[in-house]
Amino acid sequence: MPIPLPVIPNTYRCALEWVQGVTGQTAVNVIHITTNAAGVPSADVFEVLDDLVTADMWASVVNSAQILTVNITPLDGVSATSTFPVGLVARWAGETAGDFLPSSAAVVKFQTLHRGRDNRGRVFLPFTGEAAVTDGFITGGTTLTMSTAWTAFATALQGDATTPCTLVVASYDRRHAGAGAHVTAVNSIVAEAALGTQRRRQSRLR
Repeated sequence: MPIPLPVIPNTYRCALEWVQGVTGQTAVNVIHITTNAAGVPSADVFEVLDDLVTADMWASVVNSAQILTVNITPLDGVSATSTFPVGLVARWAGETAGDFLPSSAAVVKFQTLHRGRDNRGRVFLPFTGEAAVTDGFITGGTTLTMSTAWTAFATALQGDATTPCTLVVASYDRRHAGAGAHVTAVNSIVAEAALGTQRRRQSRLR
């Protein structure tokens, strides 16, 4: 039986659904957003994301891959997931030309002001372009571009004029059925140089 999502006030689970246009392979990245106000509709959260994401956030991703939909789930215990198509727009697509590495990912690390596994997070960006990699590492220029873009995105979320919100790390505390679920604001973001391994993506080819 699936474990239900926890209840965390004013917090939204945002699943970014990738599709690679040549092979049709898919991947999902999940981030969490906490709004300053209560009761914000999922559509308003999506509008903020759609306004503020930039292609530089996924600079390592091959340009034949794109986020096509965003599924947003309010963690209020009752609201359904809403699906929002993003359209074929460049800010939701990768930037690296050429072929991609199916089993590798660029790791973007979210750090907070608190210690412990529950207070740090990461996303594994899929479909890493071969041209963005040298000897198993993302090139320095690409990691700098992504770190700068993700940091700017997080800052812009907080300053949004209509729906100010915060990029957070969410701890679901599944070991205790969500009793200790909480969020921690992201304080700094770093795109790591070393590639992450995604065995499940490689297995689709074997």
